[in-house]
Amino acid sequence: MAKRTPPEKAVDMDLVARGIAKTVAEGDIVNFRSIFLSYSPARTSSSESLATSKYKHFAAKDGQDQSELFKKALELVQDEAIWKHIIEELSANRPPQLPWELLMELADNAIRLGKFSSAGQAYEQLRMRRKMQEMFLQQGLTHVSENNFSKAVKAFRIGAGLGYDYAAFPEPLPNMPKHATRGLVLHGNYPAQPEDSVALLSEEPHCLAAIQFILDCDEIADSIESIPLEYRNEFLKELVKQSDPEWDQFAERYQSACTMVEDFAKRMRDQHETSAGLANEIEEQQGHKPEAIMSTLLGRTIPEGEWWQYIKELSYTHPAGILFIARQWIGDHEILMPRLRGDSSLPKLLGLTP
Repeated sequence: MAKRTPPEKAVDMDLVARGIAKTVAEGDIVNFRSIFLSYSPARTSSSESLATSKYKHFAAKDGQDQSELFKKALELVQDEAIWKHIIEELSANRPPQLPWELLMELADNAIRLGKFSSAGQAYEQLRMRRKMQEMFLQQGLTHVSENNFSKAVKAFRIGAGLGYDYAAFPEPLPNMPKHATRGLVLHGNYPAQPEDSVALLSEEPHCLAAIQFILDCDEIADSIESIPLEYRNEFLKELVKQSDPEWDQFAERYQSACTMVEDFAKRMRDQHETSAGLANEIEEQQGHKPEAIMSTLLGRTIPEGEWWQYIKELSYTHPAGILFIARQWIGDHEILMPRLRGDSSLPKLLGLTP
């Protein structure tokens, strides 16, 4: 008996159009690509359906279809030539050729929404990623020369976000920030002397190290170094503000940690004036633990956490913060503690001191 071919399902093409428009409006390159995959619910050959809850992420959220970004994206999707292209690609049995007009709109929306790696992937498919990256880096330098640090930082952050790793396997990928890894490298060697820690660098190299660490993009190192010295501190302040929305909360915790260090140092001095047994008894009763300094810096306690675990989380959540801490042995404990240089203006500029 001949094998019967199952009938093709009916696809609600209005849902398809609106689903594509949503991905374009949101600058979502991952979901945009998935619409065109061989097993996509937008294809008649697939047993899946866009109308099911499994694919509710393609449905516009409350009021989203009234936004200008969505309306413009939907209008573009429904353009006669573009819609014909979409239908052809969803019917073809081969890797899809994505509509360049939608990719361009998606990339531009991703830039607007701060989804820089998504924009980089769209620009890469359009073979114009490097050109766009260079354009934003040049814009950053122009804004620096105009003392417009807000726009300069935004341009440099976009330029860094559009970076690409061509050595990635099995195919090139967006150059995602590696703050956690680089934070461990930065603090990999225990400082032989306190002044050997990155936190006690003199102001100029300290500021430059902070900027390079936060942006985490080797391609723009030369552009950063070309920022005039008198502007770097203000540039760093704006960079921290834009890249870390919760920096103020970290700064408050940092000040609290500084107070804890001072209190702990006082207790250590007091121990020298008290018998060892009595000092240990007092310490045990009061529950003073040097690890509490790390918990205060991070804003939470990592159960049985080591200093390097706190470094990884701090590097990810507050990249600039790890430029102002150092490793320190206290008795049998190795912890992270705040460390500041008294003759530097950076701590006060960033709100780390009262």
